Amino acid sequence: MVLRTVSVALACAGCSFQARALDGDARPSDGRSSDAAHDAATLDAPPPLPYFYGVSADQLYRIDGTTHAVTQVGQITDGSTVFPCDGLAGDGRVLLAIPQTHDRVLTLDPATAAVTANVALSATHGYWGFTMAPAGALGAAPVWFLASNGSGEPSSAGRLYTLDPASGAVTLAGAFGGGMTIEGDIAWVPGHGLYASLVNGSCNPLCIATLDTSLGVASVLEAQAASALHAMSGYGGQLWAFDGGGQGWAVDLASGATTTSFTTGGIDWYDAAP
Repeated sequence: MVLRTVSVALACAGCSFQARALDGDARPSDGRSSDAAHDAATLDAPPPLPYFYGVSADQLYRIDGTTHAVTQVGQITDGSTVFPCDGLAGDGRVLLAIPQTHDRVLTLDPATAAVTANVALSATHGYWGFTMAPAGALGAAPVWFLASNGSGEPSSAGRLYTLDPASGAVTLAGAFGGGMTIEGDIAWVPGHGLYASLVNGSCNPLCIATLDTSLGVASVLEAQAASALHAMSGYGGQLWAFDGGGQGWAVDLASGATTTSFTTGGIDWYDAAP
């Protein structure tokens, strides 16, 4: 069992852009949604929530998207078992978590943190990254992504997976490449794609990278990002990263450059959603 004592974390919301009236408009090779698909999804999507969720060990929190004030929701438990978690994903309406055993996926009640469903995963890996691409971004249904730290993997390679929450089936997309593994998290930013904080390989000390959603291959944007950025999330169309002390960093979507922005009261975030 892989335990993590450092942060991971935060959330996600949308942005839109001009649709192109092209027949057969295909998804680009980096896995980003087409303009037309994104605009259609935006029309059908519910309004964004004014808050997102974060997890620290076995506690679920709600974070105000504007003020960053933190409210403790409750302990992640089914009434008999308490679940410290390494992964959190969803949109605040559907909220899923990966416990530190990395062998199952939990459905959480966003209002109480109670576990309402517990499904065994088809494969156990060091899942430290967890996020969701909402319906319409990569297809009609949401796509759930898991990222591993390389423990138990061939050549200790960090890899990207997709998850079917209903069955627990985990499907390999591919390795990040370059000897890189997940440092803390992955995050989906609508209209831009899938991002990750990675270590090893050329990362010195940490890489901010985009991930190909079909192959898992990482494209490094910044190889010298601030260390210990274990949590990442997209909120309000921006990319955020969080360190072990709860400091929030704004991440430039094009360059990967990080700038300190705000603090969340020193909470050691393990992951967050959406």
